[in-house]
Amino acid sequence: MEVINKEKVLEYARKLISEGKIERAILEYKRLMEADPTDMRLKLRVAELLAKQKRIEEALDLYNEVAKSYAMDGFYLKAVTVYKNILRLNPSLIDVNLSLAELYEKMGLKKDAVHQYQILANAFEQSGDVDKLIEIRDKMVKLDPNDTQARVRLAELYKYKGMDEEALKEYDELAKMARSSGKTDELVSLYERILLYKPDRVDVLKELASIYHKRGEWKKLISLLGKKDINLDDPTLIMMLADAYASLKQIETAKTKYREAAQKFVEKGDIEQALGAYRSILVASPDDEEFVREAVSEIDIDYFDKIKREAEERRKRIDEARSIDTSMPQEEPKSKEVPAQVTISDVDGRLKEADGMLELGRAYKAMGLTDEARAELERALDIYQGIWNAGYRNEDVSRRIEDATSLLEIEYMPQKMGGDADGLRPEPPSEGYISKDDSTTASGVLLTVGGEEREVSKGDTGDTLNIEDKETKGEERKTKTKGETLKTKRKIGFV
Repeated sequence: MEVINKEKVLEYARKLISEGKIERAILEYKRLMEADPTDMRLKLRVAELLAKQKRIEEALDLYNEVAKSYAMDGFYLKAVTVYKNILRLNPSLIDVNLSLAELYEKMGLKKDAVHQYQILANAFEQSGDVDKLIEIRDKMVKLDPNDTQARVRLAELYKYKGMDEEALKEYDELAKMARSSGKTDELVSLYERILLYKPDRVDVLKELASIYHKRGEWKKLISLLGKKDINLDDPTLIMMLADAYASLKQIETAKTKYREAAQKFVEKGDIEQALGAYRSILVASPDDEEFVREAVSEIDIDYFDKIKREAEERRKRIDEARSIDTSMPQEEPKSKEVPAQVTISDVDGRLKEADGMLELGRAYKAMGLTDEARAELERALDIYQGIWNAGYRNEDVSRRIEDATSLLEIEYMPQKMGGDADGLRPEPPSEGYISKDDSTTASGVLLTVGGEEREVSKGDTGDTLNIEDKETKGEERKTKTKGETLKTKRKIGFV
């Protein structure tokens, strides 16, 4: 076996390179490689020279050999460097991109791993390999379980492949995230989608019905609960349906539903709720006093007078609120889609409805969606003022009015409890709820994810992440990084 003086060969190879004799230098290095196959630094040098000579395939083979050796020995950082060299020569190598992503994952570099997986996802999306795309999207979700955008895309892929159970699981997780973060619009969209897969999901049906009820979206509530394939056995849901019919002036249908709800409450032993249902009948239709008297007497003969008195008080508050609301100046009638009227639902229900608008307005304002914030906050303020002016005056209502006016950036002087009606009435909204000079800015690159803006890591120099979403609302926003422009669509809800 030939004995090689490594130092002399290295010195000779370097001399050849300085003279421009690259091919001869490669041959000398290969002699050393044969003598010591474990010398990875030598192989890297040869791979580099091969690349300079445009012998790309040979260079890639050597680089791959070295990268795998480093990764197997636990030298992850060195392996990452070599894989990046490979991708500079050929960025389309799927196996190398995957190996690099897995290395990042092993190193705990989640953002880098997700970025690399996104490159793979783009490639599989372009080639139409849905199975591989699902595999990659699943990895991305596991790396960042709180990334709603990633979950939505995975769920849509499952849906496309007809994997309904898997899609439903992702939608359920998204619903939990939206509920915990108070994103009601997203939650509604997800509940509606879940019910397309599983119309018998009573838990989702109840929550969606409750949201519609709080918002006063009566037609949607009737559409949801009035379907022939839904067997309503829950008296609470029947009460919501009755409230919807009553609010839409379909009094006879409402009375039928209130009676049905009352009967089921009695069967369940919930006497208080049953009496509440009969009270709602009196509010909606005072002419049914005798019927209500007889029905209540079967429960407790002493309760009717109390129910009648409460119903009269509620009707009075409703009438006063409607009268005041119709007399209040409407400076921007086109922007107010929902009139501030107190329906036959109790005041607590209206307060909850307005509270939902208040929180939605607060979220919109934080996101910089000024017009949307103003619309929700104005609607909430109208309801609070209507309740206040109807005589339902306490510190809770006053605090809510103060919160709404503060968010709208108009002056509000807290009112004292007591005094005459004129002294108690909060001032009507003034022009310009949100200052025209108000602006919201953010640094970095932003994507809008389900109504929430989040920062996107820039990744390696030269890498771009092209993400396309269906536009559902808003306008195009442009942000720049490293001389490139990343265009995204502002989006509320899900695609």
